[in-house]
Parts: sequence; structure tokens; C-alpha cells
Amino acid sequence: FLKIDHYCFGLRKHWADGKRQRLENCLGDFIAQLEAVAAQMKADRLEREENARRRRAWELERTEKLAAIKKEEERLATLNAQVNAWHRSQKLRQFADAVRLAAEEGKLRSDADLEKWLAWVSDQADRLDPLADSPPSILDEKDKYEAYY
Repeated sequence: FLKIDHYCFGLRKHWADGKRQRLENCLGDFIAQLEAVAAQMKADRLEREENARRRRAWELERTEKLAAIKKEEERLATLNAQVNAWHRSQKLRQFADAVRLAAEEGKLRSDADLEKWLAWVSDQADRLDPLADSPPSILDEKDKYEAYY
């Protein structure tokens, strides 16, 4: 009794002695069928390897693209934050100009405290403005003192 255990659709898998045939007369057919099974197994293996190669290539491309997308999203978030900070700094400057104008027109009392406040507002606008040098502030030391135990 000869048997090929590997599954291959459409190929003969069993040979045995019978009334009309002897096993030794079927050896040629059996060996030919073994070769066909071996060829099919090789083709299946090559197909699996190619599929695995394509999956690895896709995963690499996917990883690279997701990293590029994340980097672009971070750049865009930074840009939006800078634009928002710039707009806020411009609004602070406009507000300070309006307060200064109101003081010049006599609508507000103009004194040394107002001038100090206007200078402070200007510093805060500069701290927000991504296009201006940021003056030092006590807020720069916040992390240092909050982290101390």
C-alpha cells in the first residue's frame, strides 16, 4: 500500500495491490505523482513566501506613512498653536494701544502704575508672539518650584 498524505486537489493519493494491478507496476505513476505533489508544495511555499514578503513590505510602508502622517499632524498642530498665540499677542497689543489712547484722551487716569501695567502687557504679548523674543518671567520658574518636594 502506497499513500501520499499531503493534500493536493485532483491528484491521486493511494496505490494498492489489487486483482488487476500490482503495486510494483504502479511505482512509476507513484513517483510521478510524488514529483507533482513536490512541485505543488514548492509552488505553495513560494506563494506563501511572496505573500509574507508583500505583507512585510506593506507593514514597512504603513509604519513609515503613519510616522510621516503623525509628524505632519504635529507640525500642523504647532503651526496652529503659533498662529493662535500670534493672534492673541496682537489682540493684547491692540488692547494696550486702546488703553493708552483712552489715557491720552483723559478717559483713564494716566500714572506710573498704568505705564508699568502697559509695559507688563507688552511683555506678555511678546511672550505669546512666536515672532518676538520672549522676555523673562516669573512663570518660567513655575515648573522648578512646583516639582520640588
